[in-house]
Amino acid sequence: RNVGQTRSRGLELALGQQFSQWDWRAGATWAHHEYVQYVAAAAEDYSGKTMPQAPRYQWNAQLGWKFLPQSRLALGVIQQGSYWMNNLNTVRYEGHTLLNVTASHKLQGGIEVWGQVRNLNNERYADTASSSYKSGTFTPNSQNTYSPGAPRSVMLGLTKSFL
Repeated sequence: RNVGQTRSRGLELALGQQFSQWDWRAGATWAHHEYVQYVAAAAEDYSGKTMPQAPRYQWNAQLGWKFLPQSRLALGVIQQGSYWMNNLNTVRYEGHTLLNVTASHKLQGGIEVWGQVRNLNNERYADTASSSYKSGTFTPNSQNTYSPGAPRSVMLGLTKSFL
């Protein structure tokens, strides 16, 4: 976009630990993206506003259990925080939380069979959400666009490692 000046500040963190039968992993991102200077037209000064479609935080965590030496079952959670849907910072997407479950089993010869259920809770959410207007009077929440996220889905796979 043709914007005068923006600023992005943030922090990312990832941690994990492996025990004999249990493991955990967690990651988080905190960020703030703002327009330092952005005047689109005489009546459209977005300077100092938070950039749209930029969540303040996202985090994920997973708890895994090795119920056999070659087999692992894990439950994970992903949360995306809320964000502004327009440059005016008047319409907000509230964010979402998704649950996932994965299972894997290692076979001989570097082969692994795995399965995953994404969006286990079958949450209705948006991959992206925006609010805009093309002409006329802008009325917040009247011209919102949502790209729906995937419903509950099941995936199966086979992985071959050559190392």
